[in-house]
Amino acid sequence: MKARVLLSMLLWAGMASAGCAEGETIIADHTAAADFALVPRAFIEKAKADLRICYGHTSHGSQVITGMQVLMHDPSSGGLYDLDTDGAIQAGVLSVKDRTPTGDLGNPDRTSWASRTRDYLKGAGRDRNV
Repeated sequence: MKARVLLSMLLWAGMASAGCAEGETIIADHTAAADFALVPRAFIEKAKADLRICYGHTSHGSQVITGMQVLMHDPSSGGLYDLDTDGAIQAGVLSVKDRTPTGDLGNPDRTSWASRTRDYLKGAGRDRNV
């Protein structure tokens, strides 16, 4: 399920960056990933090329990474779902820095995550955009 959520996010980001034709309707909710063949390959490739993700999580969040790794290791995917969880940037591979930035983004006030996330993304030397 968590891999489907991430795949839906990649689909949405790919659609946004690929520039869908005006008036074209594509539904990209949690059911869009039920049949991966429905997701246009170009959208996934565009998301892999454009997104540089920092994914901070606690124990339950690891399920997204595990799910994506299952997709990546499926021989039928042909490399479509390749990802690197160390944050390396390479052609044809989704770049995910699988680590939690300093501090708990949910504490102490449940709202400081927004400014702390912006500070992280805009910080000197940062190469993440999501």
